[in-house]
Amino acid sequence: MKTVMIIDNDPIMVEIVASLLRDHSVFFRIIKVESSAKALKLINKVAVDLVIVGLRVPEKDSMGLMEKLKESYPKIIRVVLTDVLSPTLKTKIDQLGVSAYLEEPINMDALTELLLAELKIAYGGRIRGISLSSFTQMLELEGNSCVLRVRESRKIGELFFSEGELIAANLGELRGKKAAIEILGWSKILIDINYEPFEKEREINIPLMSLLLESHKAEDERQVKKADMRQYPRYDCHIKVEFDISDWSYEGVITDISLGGVYIETHHPVTVGSEIILALTSLDDWRHCTIKGTVVRRDAKGVGLVFQSLSLYQQQVVQSYLKSDLGKPGE
Repeated sequence: MKTVMIIDNDPIMVEIVASLLRDHSVFFRIIKVESSAKALKLINKVAVDLVIVGLRVPEKDSMGLMEKLKESYPKIIRVVLTDVLSPTLKTKIDQLGVSAYLEEPINMDALTELLLAELKIAYGGRIRGISLSSFTQMLELEGNSCVLRVRESRKIGELFFSEGELIAANLGELRGKKAAIEILGWSKILIDINYEPFEKEREINIPLMSLLLESHKAEDERQVKKADMRQYPRYDCHIKVEFDISDWSYEGVITDISLGGVYIETHHPVTVGSEIILALTSLDDWRHCTIKGTVVRRDAKGVGLVFQSLSLYQQQVVQSYLKSDLGKPGE
């Protein structure tokens, strides 16, 4: 990944430029610096590919920095932002071999295109409004090699295609098949295409169509679970409960209950996807039962559990809490 340094004496201006470039931060890392002196010290320690000198840096400092970069770091690409490009300044810029300059106000599209071109990033463009399923199948059909950086809300994942085959995927800590299935299930997406050559070991050994089918199945199951959770009204409560996971017994407190599932406050490490067996006693102590469920979410306080199909008897045990004074409708 390339490194871009933004230098401006005004920290607000630095942040504005950095934030506007952040949409393309999958292609380059951004370093923010508030003075030319700090920039030179940092360049001695960090490999920088391109430097942008901002509007608020005095001309003397900016030209001095450009001269020092030309002498000591000739490979660093230099870009100057200025609101007034006088003939004298233009001459200085040309003499120092500055790669490019842009006049204020900043045209971010032009600046982004400039950075991608100067850094020789083979950027294939940005795509909206097309399903990932259709687009990846098109890449497979055409035998393309590229990296797709897929964005959904705040999540960013990568899909690596080599001659049309999906060979690897990254999503946070997920890798390979699991990451690919998760990414391929996204719907409201933004796709950046990078045709730069890449080196990546194969992590995925099954066809794209199989991954798409698994992804669609997983998404359908998530939607069914969501529908089940919304189908039943939730009630706040405070019920001490014992539950088993793989023959280990734990304790917790049910703070939210419905015919669809429960929320259990517990400090025990329980992972999403685990099957839990609850031991539940009706409020009148007449009925006892065990109920199987699957963990569908985990947070700092506990876990959300969706019940597997309940028998009439199990429903009666759960209903005893819903009908009691302990059960109050949740939000």
